[in-house]
Amino acid sequence: MPARLENTGLDAMVLATGKLVLHVLGAVAQFERGLLIERTMAGLKAARTEGRTGGRHRKMTPQDITTARKPLLSCFVGRAVDRHAQHPGFVLLDWG
Repeated sequence: MPARLENTGLDAMVLATGKLVLHVLGAVAQFERGLLIERTMAGLKAARTEGRTGGRHRKMTPQDITTARKPLLSCFVGRAVDRHAQHPGFVLLDWG
């Protein structure tokens, strides 16, 4: 018997009943996963209609980002830009 089925108490490899139980459990797991996805999508849609968006709040204002990008475009080293803006450099990589 496979090692993964030894501790389940079901003799799935021999008894048809065991196979049936495993298939039913798998179907229930798939059904629950589908419900979870549907509810998550419905919650996100409801939040969007209320004007809420997910994600983390930005620490830098658009003006801070513009100020910090100027030295980058002038070929300064990233560390100098970090000291100038007093923010971590990875924030500046979000060009969107």
